[in-house]
Amino acid sequence: MSQESMQVLKMLADGKLTVEQANQLLSALGEDQPAASVASEAQYSAPVPAPTPAQNPTPTPAPSPAGHYTIDQIIQMSNHGVEPEFLQQVREAGLTDLSFDEVIQMGTHGVDPAFVAQAHAALPDLEFDQIIRMGTHGVEPEFLQQVRDAGLSDLDFDEIIRMGTHGVEAEFVAKVRAAMPDLTTDEIVRMGTHGVDAEFLQQVRDAGLTDLSFDEVIQMGMHGVDPAFVRRVRELAV
Repeated sequence: MSQESMQVLKMLADGKLTVEQANQLLSALGEDQPAASVASEAQYSAPVPAPTPAQNPTPTPAPSPAGHYTIDQIIQMSNHGVEPEFLQQVREAGLTDLSFDEVIQMGTHGVDPAFVAQAHAALPDLEFDQIIRMGTHGVEPEFLQQVRDAGLSDLDFDEIIRMGTHGVEAEFVAKVRAAMPDLTTDEIVRMGTHGVDAEFLQQVRDAGLTDLSFDEVIQMGMHGVDPAFVRRVRELAV
């Protein structure tokens, strides 16, 4: 039994780990037996380690490409619910350049390693945190490419994420901006979210309803109210 496995059992005995957590850690360390049986065997058969001469402390080693993790890192995996299978998926996706903290961040947010690899390959200029946000909000790399193809290079990343989260197409935003450059990105996203197109806003302006707030215009569009109808009602009410 390895020294790491013995540490897991000691933490279990000290009440720092549950049996389930201990089993997960032992599985990651290659132990096939459950924690209870391994602990029982260790109690009666494990040799007492001989004292070793004091040595200068050494830094905690980083995981090797082969996937050997320190006991502290394995405990972090257990605490964050990151399964050993997830680490295997990270390696299979070719993400060997990621730090351990980045792997934990992926696992904590439920971002598929294959998604990270795909996004990095398609858009290598993206930062890791941006890819994680994309994965968290369900924004695909293809959507960011559509934003760039539509000439929306001035949008910041938060605006792009809002577009993707609300299902607002890049082509729609580009079309509205071209027709009404005075609108903000947030206003255009709201239009797209509620199914209000640029033609409707132009009808509102053509009807002389310039005193209406943007919320009122959106409300009209959502309920299918013709701007010309609003103008006639106002004229008769004078």
